Formats: sequence, C-alpha cells, structure tokens
Amino acid sequence: MNATSFDFSPLPIFVGITGHRDIPLKAVSELEGRITSQLLRLQKQYPHCPVIVFSPLAEGADRIGARAALNTGCSLHVPLPMEREEYEKDFDEISRKEFSELLSRSDAVFVVAASEDPPDSPPRGYFYRQIGLYIAKHAHVLIALWDGTERLYPEGGGTFETVSFMRGEKGIICHIPTPRLSSPNTTLPDMVPDIPKDKRLITIEEYNRALKKEREELTEAATINKPYVVDAETEKLLTPGSTKLLNTFLYADALSVKYRNLKLLTLRLLSVLGLLLVLSFLLYDEMESDLMLVVYGAVICAAAVIYFISIRRAFHEKYIIYRALAEALRVQLYWGMSNFSEDVYEHYTYTQKSELDFVRYVLRSLKAGPSANERNDNEVKISPDRIFQLWINGQYDYHSVSAFKKGKQERRNTSTAKLMFILSILLFILVVIVELFFKASAEKAVPFSDTIRKFLLMHEGQMVIWRGIIKIILGVISGATAFLANYYGSLSLPQQIFNSTRMRSLFKSA
Repeated sequence: MNATSFDFSPLPIFVGITGHRDIPLKAVSELEGRITSQLLRLQKQYPHCPVIVFSPLAEGADRIGARAALNTGCSLHVPLPMEREEYEKDFDEISRKEFSELLSRSDAVFVVAASEDPPDSPPRGYFYRQIGLYIAKHAHVLIALWDGTERLYPEGGGTFETVSFMRGEKGIICHIPTPRLSSPNTTLPDMVPDIPKDKRLITIEEYNRALKKEREELTEAATINKPYVVDAETEKLLTPGSTKLLNTFLYADALSVKYRNLKLLTLRLLSVLGLLLVLSFLLYDEMESDLMLVVYGAVICAAAVIYFISIRRAFHEKYIIYRALAEALRVQLYWGMSNFSEDVYEHYTYTQKSELDFVRYVLRSLKAGPSANERNDNEVKISPDRIFQLWINGQYDYHSVSAFKKGKQERRNTSTAKLMFILSILLFILVVIVELFFKASAEKAVPFSDTIRKFLLMHEGQMVIWRGIIKIILGVISGATAFLANYYGSLSLPQQIFNSTRMRSLFKSA
C-alpha cells in the first residue's frame, strides 16, 4: 500500500454564520469588514487549519458572511434547509440572482438532514430550526450578527435560537451587535472583541502541523497499522466520511506512539545522565580531577536541556491527547461501519467530557459538511460478523499480546532490579571485609601514569588510594540501582498490565 492511498487533507475549522435578514444597507459594508477581520484572525492564529464557512445564504447576515469568506480565501459551504427550488421561494427575483451567484462560488451545497422528528405539516420555521441545530452541532465558531434581542419564534428558527443552540454546545461565539430595520436603535460598537484562542482549536492546529511536518514518518506507521484496523475489501465499502475517519485515526495513533516513544526516551536519557552525575562527582571527589568537574557541569546542562525540551514539546501531554483521540476515532469508525450514527463524545462521563472536549471538536471537523449527511448503502453490506472480527476480536488479540509483552518486560525489569540490589549488598560485604582484614592494602596508592594524570587533569601530587576506587564503584552501583528503580517505576508497567488484562476481559465478554 503506498502513500497515495491516504488522505493528507488537514482538519478544518468550521465557522457558522447566523444573523438577521433585515440589516440596513448602510451597515452592510461595516459588518462585512468586521467578519473579514475575524476570519483573517482565525487564519493567522491557526495557519495550518483551512477555514470553512457555513452560510445558508439567506438574505442579510448569511450573504454578508459568505462574501467575507470568499474575500478572505475561505471555503464556502452552503447548508440548505430544504431543496433549492423550495428555498428560493423566500427570495424575490433580484435576491434569487444574488443567491445563485454566491451559490456558484461555493465549494459544497447540501440539504441538511433533520435532527428532530418533523411535526405533521411542518412549517418553514421547522426547517430553519434544523439549520440552526446543524450549525451549532458542526461549527467550531459561530459569528452572530445579532441585535441582542432574546426572541424565540413559535415555528422555530431565528438568530437567538441558533445562538442558544451554540451556547448549549459550549461553542465559541463571536457576537457582533447589529442594527436591523425592525430595531434601528441598535448601533454598531466601535470595537468587537476578537475571537479568543481556544485550547480545542489549538489541538487541531498542532495535529495539522505535525501531519504536514512528519507526513512521511506518519504515513509509514499508518501503512503498517492499517491492515490491523480494516482489511482491503472492507475499506472499499466505506463512505468518504468513514475513510476520512480511518485516516485520521491512523495518523492520531501514529502520533501517540511517536510521543510515547519520545517520553520513554526522555526517561532513559535522564536516568543515564543521573547516573553519570553520580559517577563524575565521585571521581572528582576522590581523584580531584578537574576533568570530572567539567563533565559534571556538562551532564547537568545536558539533563536540563533534555528536560526543558520534553516540557516545552509536551511529550507526555501529547501522547495522552493523541491516544485519547485515536481511541475515540476507532470507536466512531466502527460505529459508522455499523450504521450507528451517534457521537462517541456523547457517551463520555461528565468528567471525560470536560477533559476531552477537544475530541468533540475533532469529530466536528471530520463529520461536518456534505459527508455528515451521506449514507452509503455499501456500508450496510459490511456484515456484523466482519465488524466483530475487525473490532472486538482485533482488540482482544491486541490487549492479549500487550498484557503478555508487558508482563514479560515487568519480570525482566524486576529481575534486573533484584540483581542490582544483590550486587550492592555483595559490594557492601566486600567493603566490610576489606576494612576489617585488608585495611593496610586499601590505603595503598593506585599507580597512575603521567599520561592518565594529565588526561584527567589531576592536581599535582594528588594520590588516589584503593579505598577511594572501592567507594566509587559502590556509589555507582548504588546510584544505578536507585535510578533503575525510579525508571521502572515511571513506566507504570503493573498498571499497564492491569489495564490490558481488564480490556482483554471486556472484549472477550463482548
């Protein structure tokens, strides 16, 4: 399988537009400028994220937002509340011409599937309400050209209703106070607060940046992992939306493995450098070697650099983020293959929803647009037995192997730690024997050639006795034992074994 079989497109940021239809003509230019500045700010804050604007192209605010999107190079998607022919009945001839012109410049046009059961003979307001629900559920940011009046209409629809939906979704709202013909007293403020930076969007930006920077490495890892997630025949039956879920899962999984390995490498390096600190200090103390003092300082600097790099690049945090994202996407993928349309996020606990809110934002990037409405009959042909084999049996096998490997590693680590501990005890006994029975020999000088003395930068006339060498060896072994114990403890293998065993039991009982 080659790299061209993967979708490299970055995750976009979706911006919804809502607002009044009866906006005074004199305010249109200023409002378009306000929206333009907000879109440009988003593009600057998140340079690796394409910005896609949702606008149903109703008169007034929707079209102002659409023109701002086109002027800033954003992609324009047009979610329609009903079929085009029926929707155009809302407009007069001049308005229909403007609607058609903007529609022709859009990148996607689709009729939104209702998310609520329709009443008998649904009024038009019901369909506009579905647009509001769709934008609130799929947009990351909502720009509202709104006069601030909290008015709900019996039939449904309206700017305040869409804003309320977005508040319920805990989305980002940019409210631009807007005058309208029916409430002319509302005035445009001199300034509108900029859309603030959001941690959830920053996560998407970081994912896109990593995807661009490390594409070759991630693609290689994704290619290896792909057959364990979905076989070639099943992949042919996936919808474009499910295929994008699959690719994003593979890249998120590869990123989590990458940052896990970087975290483990950092632990190993810091443990080795810690041992070198002990060794260089003991050599300096016993031999008065200026070279060891230089080595000691260099090791401290190296450890500090490695530590601050790991903190700055957030290896551990990114590992957790991408692991959580990958597991959510895995479940969402198999749910989609089973024609189960609910979002994984909605089944999180309250605490998980708070900690993993970025998962919902990633799912919005993946499920928004035309693919959110698609229903490919091919996916119905994926048998439940095949999904069970890929998902349940696949995860059971994975956690079984993981528990076995981690158990083997834990036993090896325990044996190594015991060996080092026994070696420390034996060295202690050796020191006691030397001090009791060979004290005179221990106080004899160790013969060093002039070449070695010069290399170690030893002081003139400095003498090193055998007792000092024994102390250095004992200190190094003791330090190695302590650092190994700390390193093995940081791996948390017993907890990982417990988790893998529990997950294996869970999938076995499925």
